[in-house]
Amino acid sequence: MQWIDTRPLGRVSFKEEQERRVRQQQIRLKGKEDELKRRRDELGQREAALKIQEEQFQAREAQFKREADEQKNRYKEPAQSSTTDGRNKKGKFLRFTQ
Repeated sequence: MQWIDTRPLGRVSFKEEQERRVRQQQIRLKGKEDELKRRRDELGQREAALKIQEEQFQAREAQFKREADEQKNRYKEPAQSSTTDGRNKKGKFLRFTQ
């Protein structure tokens, strides 16, 4: 046997309507909370990945700088004596005229 609503149409009690609205609102809020939690989890994963990438980038950059410094030091010319760099014995630069 099926239940039949015998109430007159449009005469739903205020309390029942309010309870229905509250339930619907709770369902919507729960959905929004779940979505926010999912987004926070995704952002946390992205931030962790970005942090790892940043650390890898900094490590590569430091390695590059070390290699550049090693090459710079490897091919440095020997220091020039004061007699060959254009200075006189007192350390002053010589003037060249044309």
